[in-house]
Amino acid sequence: MEHRQFKNNFKGWWCYSMNYEGVGYSFMKRLQNVKEKLIQWNKEDFKLLQTKRNNLIQRITKLDEEEGRPTWNGEKWEHMRGMKQELEHILLMEGRLAHQKLKVNGQEKGMQTHNSLIEC
Repeated sequence: MEHRQFKNNFKGWWCYSMNYEGVGYSFMKRLQNVKEKLIQWNKEDFKLLQTKRNNLIQRITKLDEEEGRPTWNGEKWEHMRGMKQELEHILLMEGRLAHQKLKVNGQEKGMQTHNSLIEC
């Protein structure tokens, strides 16, 4: 929900959903459509995050190797510092995503346990 494009994507997914005859049925179909789109979007977004992280690590490694050489200068140092900050941000986002996934999985597991207790 913190993603810049989330609001626009959600609006598009919700409005794109077809209207069906019953209000309840239409609402449930819209929710199902949004869920499918959100799962797909998360996979694509997370894949982009992983690719960006890997590219940053490679670029930082190259600059680390160059650091002691005569070609090293303040501009390259600033560039590397910026990339390291960006990498920290990506790692923080990945940590949040992993935490949210664990939280959702824990809630689903709790619901399964709750449902199994109800079924006698």
